Amino acid sequence: MELVHEARVTNFYLRHHATARYKYTTSQATQHQDPNFKKALIEAYGCKSPTVESQLFCMGLGKFVSSKLVCAAHLFKYAWRMDLARVLGFQNINDPANGLMLIKPIEEAFDNGYLCIIWEGARGAGRSDGQYRMCWLGDAELLMHDMKRYPWKSSAEKLPQELQEELRGLMNEDGRPLRFTDLDGKVLSFNTDARPYRRCLVFQARYAFNQALAEGRITQQQLAEISPHLVS
Repeated sequence: MELVHEARVTNFYLRHHATARYKYTTSQATQHQDPNFKKALIEAYGCKSPTVESQLFCMGLGKFVSSKLVCAAHLFKYAWRMDLARVLGFQNINDPANGLMLIKPIEEAFDNGYLCIIWEGARGAGRSDGQYRMCWLGDAELLMHDMKRYPWKSSAEKLPQELQEELRGLMNEDGRPLRFTDLDGKVLSFNTDARPYRRCLVFQARYAFNQALAEGRITQQQLAEISPHLVS
């Protein structure tokens, strides 16, 4: 029942609302961190380090980092919570399936439509039967620690110096400073069987891809190629 309901709700609102009323921008990002929401995500997704108390798991990086770097990110924004049931068909904005644990730069990239997450799996499969693959829609050379060059208004520059140093220390597989584009094609890592709602990710991805097309960051052909994935 959930799959049928999810698809009907999502596809209707994607066609009529996702690129109009609901815009993924810094101004719509969650401005407060609800400790109960973060605790729920940590428990649901198994993000607590078994060995280092001061670390949490970032599902985008697939590794444990300083807990102060990791945010509880709402997929459908907290600012839109009054519309949640009508738009996406569930009631609780703080449902763990409406969130991911991500480091601040990745959260901001998602919140501003420069990064989205595509579910890949067989038609009719459940949420846990596919992969959640990240797509980067920005400058290929943008370094994750280079916050002054972010194309969105960032609060990451306010991070304490030691956390900024930790970001500078993140490396890609070639041993070079991590770029956002290094996340492109990378799948999210999960430590439990819990998975996010696909409808929330599709909702954001439709906005992100259409906005990227409007700003000349992708081509019409690229949008056409990804479109089959932009349904729940």
